[in-house]
Amino acid sequence: MKFELALEDGSIEEKIAISKDIIKDAYDLIKAAYSKNARFSDIKTASTFIYQQFIPKCIKDYLHKNEIANFNLLIDSRLYWIPFEMAYNGANFFCNIYQTSRNISLLVKQDASAITLEYPIKVGIIVDPNDDLKSARKEGLKLQKTLGKLKNNFIVKIIAGERVTKSTFREFFEFCDIVHFAGHVEIKPVVGFKLADGIITINEIAKYLKTPFLIFANACNSIKIIDSSLARKLKNFIGTFTEVEDTSSLNFALQLYKYIAVGMNIGKAIYLIRKEIYKNQGAKDLAWANYFYHGNPDARIIHSELMENIPGYKNFAAALNHFRAHQFGTAKKMFVKAIDEGYNKDIIYTYLGMIFFLKEDEESAFPFFKKALELNPRNSKAHFWMGKFYRNNNKEGLAEQEFLKVLKGNYDYLTSGLLLKEVTEKKTATKDYFRKKCGKLIEEANISLEKSYNIDNHLGLGILYSLNGESGKAIEIFQDVLQQNERYIDVHILLAGEYEQNNLIENAITELQTLRQVDTGNFAVFNKLAKLYYNHGMYKECADVMEEGLKLSVINSNYYFNLGNVYCMLGDPKNSLKHYLTAVKIEPDFADACYNIANIYQKENKIDDAEKYYYKTLELQPDNYAALNNLGVILGKQGRFLEARKYLEKSIMTGTDSNEDEFSAPFINLEILNKKRITAKDFGKNYKHLKGFIIILGIVILILLYLYIVYFFIK
Repeated sequence: MKFELALEDGSIEEKIAISKDIIKDAYDLIKAAYSKNARFSDIKTASTFIYQQFIPKCIKDYLHKNEIANFNLLIDSRLYWIPFEMAYNGANFFCNIYQTSRNISLLVKQDASAITLEYPIKVGIIVDPNDDLKSARKEGLKLQKTLGKLKNNFIVKIIAGERVTKSTFREFFEFCDIVHFAGHVEIKPVVGFKLADGIITINEIAKYLKTPFLIFANACNSIKIIDSSLARKLKNFIGTFTEVEDTSSLNFALQLYKYIAVGMNIGKAIYLIRKEIYKNQGAKDLAWANYFYHGNPDARIIHSELMENIPGYKNFAAALNHFRAHQFGTAKKMFVKAIDEGYNKDIIYTYLGMIFFLKEDEESAFPFFKKALELNPRNSKAHFWMGKFYRNNNKEGLAEQEFLKVLKGNYDYLTSGLLLKEVTEKKTATKDYFRKKCGKLIEEANISLEKSYNIDNHLGLGILYSLNGESGKAIEIFQDVLQQNERYIDVHILLAGEYEQNNLIENAITELQTLRQVDTGNFAVFNKLAKLYYNHGMYKECADVMEEGLKLSVINSNYYFNLGNVYCMLGDPKNSLKHYLTAVKIEPDFADACYNIANIYQKENKIDDAEKYYYKTLELQPDNYAALNNLGVILGKQGRFLEARKYLEKSIMTGTDSNEDEFSAPFINLEILNKKRITAKDFGKNYKHLKGFIIILGIVILILLYLYIVYFFIK
């Protein structure tokens, strides 16, 4: 049989062929190593066997040549019961060399290594649901007392005995940041946690709307809990390979939570506890060998007070706020300052790249995305923007590779759906390619949801249906998701979009108005509702919503420009001009806003102001046929006919490739100008003929004068 084994950073991915006999031998050795009467030599024998038979040569060579701190192994689900952390290389155990963690191969991996929470952290302790583990109750009370002393860090809630029902178990999972379970794990006939009112299965847990940041299953053989359906849902999970000794398990848990409380990585915390137990107890206490950690070894809990003590973080947080307000100049300065102070994170380089990209300086953006991916190859956001860079530079093959890395890096159908939505809304070569992927993803998502329900994957399926033109199914899924969580803001917006697409305008408006009341500070909601009103000719309602949006301190030239357009549609030039001028104040080179300002001044007969803004428009857009035409008209009205002719003729030349009717105005205006008064050029042509006539007339007069004089003297 062939099994997949890989290092999570993508450096090694190997399929290993292992016979059934080797697997049987491994099972027997591991069973002996973790039995009650196990000796240290039994552990060493089993661990050596694991290293020799299950760790491929390529991984051994990689670990030998490279100094790494984290060893996160992606393991075939069929081999998940093997304690790879215990692999013994002849000198030491992996778990005493590396900060070890594990995941099932081909599953979604958490992209963010840290989670920011408002302290105190909510901890739920679930102990002895079946009233047969006195030691578990002691463990729970001790944990409650110890963590309770850290009152600025933890809020602790404990339940035990008959109170541990499926209902309360779910409440803890969906409310708490950390859940500590000390009880029994059931293996047969179904796998799950044994509670007072029955077994809660892993399939039932997989359907929860939310799971905690960390689950510590301090129960015998909790390795059995992990399977592919639940693993997709879990963020971080600590469990055991076999039975655990009461005192050791309590000490392990207490020390772990103390480390977590100060923001230490989970992987590092477990590594330090193992090393300490191994150093002090060795063969006497095998607790260091009994625990495994499923998750990201860099994962940690951070709260605002801890973050503020990290050099550069304050500037990073401030920069992020400026970025969201589109104050890109200030954001850029503060991101750079954060890096200078030592906050050298991949996410900063991603945002710096986005700033340059959004300012249409893509060449400057590229090195920042590249740097972000050097620091974190799994930065999906950076892969996504790299894909956009390649796409805009007509490198469709490279763009496709980057977009596929986003899909591969997440393995969740919500992210996949949003990516496909972004790509298919653009007119690019990759559009057809990803549309073809849509049907396949729908099929996979349905199979995944049958095995294990996940609200985000359900939402992702709805987005995929929408992209595939199956709007009815998309609406049904979005409504179903909102029944489970009515505060899921993005789903309201998606549902409103589907209603609009199906011409159910009243439904779309109702959906967004409801959301506007729920989340009064969400600018995206205001923007979406305003666009909906505008697209369907409800300009007064659009203006009211956009004016309210200004209270959110949205400093964005496009926003003011669009609001000016709305007032223009309402026939309100005063307010229209006010917002166009604001747009130009924010962005002086905003050509369209300059043109609209000039038009308003022209209609109000403020010729000097109109002329100024038409010239400004043509500075930025020399071929703007309408500005050329209008400038020609006002110059003609001032009697500046030579200048007027120049701009009108250029307007005609600029518009020749466009629709004939659209560009008829310059022709008409030029004809009017010609009829109104003879031009200087035409006068010049006539003057040549007059000159000859005058000369002849002069000669005739001189001859007549001469004859008169002669006649006078003769007489």
